[in-house]
Amino acid sequence: MIERIRKIVAGKKFRELVRYGIAGVVTSLVNIGVFYVLNSLGINYKISNIFAIVLSKVTAFFSNKYYVFHSRCESFGAAVKECLKFIVARGFTGVVDYFGVIFMVDMLKIDENISKITIQVLVIILNYIFGKLLVFNKKKNKITKESDSEVTIKDSEELREEN
Repeated sequence: MIERIRKIVAGKKFRELVRYGIAGVVTSLVNIGVFYVLNSLGINYKISNIFAIVLSKVTAFFSNKYYVFHSRCESFGAAVKECLKFIVARGFTGVVDYFGVIFMVDMLKIDENISKITIQVLVIILNYIFGKLLVFNKKKNKITKESDSEVTIKDSEELREEN
């Protein structure tokens, strides 16, 4: 049992999840911190939330790209494509963040700061799923023809193992 736990902790996926947790905490602190400061200065919570979301998304892009997923693009076009996928994915979670807080404050009558923190839990989970599966996905598929009737699709990890 202890050996199995050691393997899990030493595994690449576990380290990635820990790095995502650290980057997520930093990003969430930026989001919640900017929201709190602007809101405390008397700026409407909806406006404060927009600034908080935008600044946290910029923080998230760089921390996820370089620290969590170690993404390196082969060309400028690939970098633009990756950035656009990030903008779309995080745009969606930004909408969830923005309207989730409004819903909790205006409809459920929950405190603005508590609403913001609560919505962040959902947003963090969605951001990891989208970042891992859609934006910083390292798998590049290669289709190879084995014979006239057989076609194989191999990802980049399988190709490295063959070489």
